[in-house]
Amino acid sequence: MLNIFRYIFIGNKTRKGFVVMMLGNLLWCLIGLWAQSYAMILANLGFFSMNVRGFIKWAAPDAGKA
Repeated sequence: MLNIFRYIFIGNKTRKGFVVMMLGNLLWCLIGLWAQSYAMILANLGFFSMNVRGFIKWAAPDAGKA
């Protein structure tokens, strides 16, 4: 369900999509803790870090360019 919002936000060129996915990654980490699946936790921490990088690197279109 969160992916739908991520695609909408990214499609609208807002950084909110990365925030939504970071929230989803943290929720999956909690599920991984509950299930004692350390691979799931590790994978979602990796995805979380990629979303943090995307959030930081995301730039608004330059208004000065034509």
